[in-house]
Amino acid sequence: ATDNSTINSPVTGMRLANVKARGRFSGAQLVISSFTGASQNGGSVTGTGRFTFNGIAGVGMDLAMQADNAALAVAMLRRQDAVAVSPEAMARGILEARWPARLQRLAPGPLTALLPDTDIWLDGGHNPSAGAALGTFFAARTGPLHLIIGMLANKDPDALLAHLSAESITIVPVPGHDSHGPEAFRHNRAAIGRAADIAEALGALGSAAPQTILIAGSLFLAGDVLRRNGQLPE
Repeated sequence: ATDNSTINSPVTGMRLANVKARGRFSGAQLVISSFTGASQNGGSVTGTGRFTFNGIAGVGMDLAMQADNAALAVAMLRRQDAVAVSPEAMARGILEARWPARLQRLAPGPLTALLPDTDIWLDGGHNPSAGAALGTFFAARTGPLHLIIGMLANKDPDALLAHLSAESITIVPVPGHDSHGPEAFRHNRAAIGRAADIAEALGALGSAAPQTILIAGSLFLAGDVLRRNGQLPE
């Protein structure tokens, strides 16, 4: 619960003040019973919603990372007059948003079954801004991070690696595309390994797997991961 919070977006300049929210956990769901906030133009945002934290219909993204994206969408909607969109509809859209492969925690499936006690996160990020956002998110988490990365040959590995403190890295190919091999990552201080595909990379970690794994580097790789884990978007 919060009674007097403020939400600011450095991207759009949008500011919500006097934010009040109430929620509770019901099993794996966070039920938001009320959300209200006042905008700088005298408007307001209200809404309710649910976030599911497991299963194929999982939350699909980290809310803290996506706050600027949500603020940008709201700002664009407020500046157009082709379609009438109420503040309530905007709030509901934010609460029900799903963005596959953007800090998506993988749900139970064939891939996660290989390491059932490990949090496996998926992100298609491959540029410096994505690397910075991922670095901020994982820096706030405790325990070692293992990175499984597949990156197209025309991308810069440091776009991600410069921001992530992974203790170990496994390089996998990006299916159907020319991608970097281990030699592109040799300058990194982390222990470097190689696997033929994502299943082999996960399986090779076995009982030594850290608590947190990030799969990143390519949206093509992310699509393959979602397909193999039975989580392709409808």
